[in-house]
Amino acid sequence: MKQYKIIVEKHPDGFVAYPLGLKGIVVGQGDTYEEALSDRLIERLKHYKLVKGLSYKRLGKVMGKDPEQLTGWLSSRMRPCRRNMEFFEDFLKKMSFVSASNLHY
Repeated sequence: MKQYKIIVEKHPDGFVAYPLGLKGIVVGQGDTYEEALSDRLIERLKHYKLVKGLSYKRLGKVMGKDPEQLTGWLSSRMRPCRRNMEFFEDFLKKMSFVSASNLHY
């Protein structure tokens, strides 16, 4: 899987996050730097849920988070605080390590 650096730029109407080297693709936007990056994390968490075939209830159990709160965050009805965003980042890093370490050659 190819990895891209994410660039966050400030514009007069807010912040925009995009992958370096790809034109015309926006991965996050918001009024603050954190909001622009949070869009990317939420999308990664949605992808993890989809790929693993998890319900909100099961994802909540795996993460130790309330399923109702996860539903709000993943449906964009609510924005997670910075502490939860850091938790998501750590969780996704651990899960990618666990997935990679389960590969057998």
